[in-house]
Amino acid sequence: MPDAISIVDSWIDAFEAGDLNRITDMLADNVTLETEMLRTAITGRNVLPGLMRDTLNAIESLRIDRQKIIASGRDVAVLARVRARFGKDLELYGESLQLAGKSLDILAALFVEVNAEGRISRITRVRDTFGIIEQLGIAPERIAAMKEKFERQRRAA
Repeated sequence: MPDAISIVDSWIDAFEAGDLNRITDMLADNVTLETEMLRTAITGRNVLPGLMRDTLNAIESLRIDRQKIIASGRDVAVLARVRARFGKDLELYGESLQLAGKSLDILAALFVEVNAEGRISRITRVRDTFGIIEQLGIAPERIAAMKEKFERQRRAA
C-alpha cells in the first residue's frame, strides 16, 4: 500500500515550489476535485493545469504550514495555514483581479484519497472564503460572477 501521507506531503511541497508538472504528475487520470465554492466537481487530470497555471504564476511566494495531518489507510486529512504573496495581478474567468503586492493568510483543510497506484484520486478542499474576499479586497459579487462563469464553462464541456 502506498504511503498516503508521504504522497500528500510531496504534493503540497510541489504547490509551494509552484511546480505545476509535479502537481499534476501526482494525480490519477480520473482525479476529482471538490471545493467549497463550486457546486460542480472538477474531474480529470487534464482539466486542472489550465485552472491552476495562471494562479500559480501570479503567486510570488507560497508557504503551506501543515498544522495537523491525519491518515487512515489511503485517506489523508490536512489542516494547513496557507500564506501567499502575489507578485502580479490575475486574470480569472474574464475578471481582472488586482492582486499584485497583496498577501493572503488563511486556514484550509484538504481531504485527499490516494489510489492503489500511489496517485491522488480525490481531493476535497475547504478554505476560509470570507478571509480570501476580505484580505484580497475582492467584492463578493465578483467572486459570484467568476463562479457562475466557471460553472457554465464546466457544464458546456
